[in-house]
Amino acid sequence: MAKKISIIIQSHNRPSGLQRAMLSLQMQTFKNFEIVISDDSENYSEIVKIINASAAHGLEINFKHTQPCGAAESMRDAYERTSGEYIKILHDDDWLTPRSLEYQNYALSTNLDTNAVYGRAIICYPYEDKVFYSFGEEVIKIPSSEWVSLYASDGFGPLQSPVTALYRRHHRFRVMWDEFTNPELREAARKTGAGTDVSLQVDNAGSNSAVILLPYVVCFLGTDMGSCTQTDKNISNYYQMWKQEYDSHPAWRYQP
Repeated sequence: MAKKISIIIQSHNRPSGLQRAMLSLQMQTFKNFEIVISDDSENYSEIVKIINASAAHGLEINFKHTQPCGAAESMRDAYERTSGEYIKILHDDDWLTPRSLEYQNYALSTNLDTNAVYGRAIICYPYEDKVFYSFGEEVIKIPSSEWVSLYASDGFGPLQSPVTALYRRHHRFRVMWDEFTNPELREAARKTGAGTDVSLQVDNAGSNSAVILLPYVVCFLGTDMGSCTQTDKNISNYYQMWKQEYDSHPAWRYQP
């Protein structure tokens, strides 16, 4: 039986983006999922209308409006309310292709030595759409140590977005790593999540022996709405600062 997926959405003042994301969930061919939303928007009533409209289409939604607390804390709040065995993170300016959950759920369900399945993505710049990374034309399974080594060396650019992945819940699952000692990077994490997505990817991928790379486009990343983590001119600096701290972070990754 296919495992239930918990989809986490952290929403902040982007009702049109949230509406687009929710529409993409209505169109999924895989139906066994819940949507857990943590929202700290100022236009609360508009967000509620979108939630109610989506619920009317049969979507299972767990919604909570919070005081402004930053991306990392909001994401953590949502994670604590999830019940699915698999975890999908969906930002409110991104959206999924119709068979995204189907493909990634199947790959994770049939590979028990894997805690993360990645897919291709299209990044939507205001001036063009671009497939920014391709794994090839076949499903690839590689040792997690190889993936972590590649990822830690350059981050694969915007593939840092966790929206490209489906994760298996495990006892040390990390939603956001905002425990930075560098105050500038910690503040960036608090405001936008910049840099913390990278840790989420590497930590969870490295928690089992292998990762799966799918040749399918599973999501669109909506920089057309001004996503901070993908258009912020300081993102490369954040990444370098993150790497310096991460290199000294106590390792707990998979040990054969």
